[in-house]
Amino acid sequence: MISGSSVISSAEYDASILELTITFRRGQTYTYSGVSLKVAEGLEMATSPGAYYDARIRGHYTRS
Repeated sequence: MISGSSVISSAEYDASILELTITFRRGQTYTYSGVSLKVAEGLEMATSPGAYYDARIRGHYTRS
């Protein structure tokens, strides 16, 4: 799903439960609840996934 990011290693989206799981290059993995398909696709298509994450995901969704 994610390629060429210096911050994010991978991301997986489960549309059936609206969860986005992001694994960072430093090893942390976080799952965000209530994420819309539009936001998940935006992360995938972003020129800078790290900047998109900071602007649209971090602090906007519940993280587990």
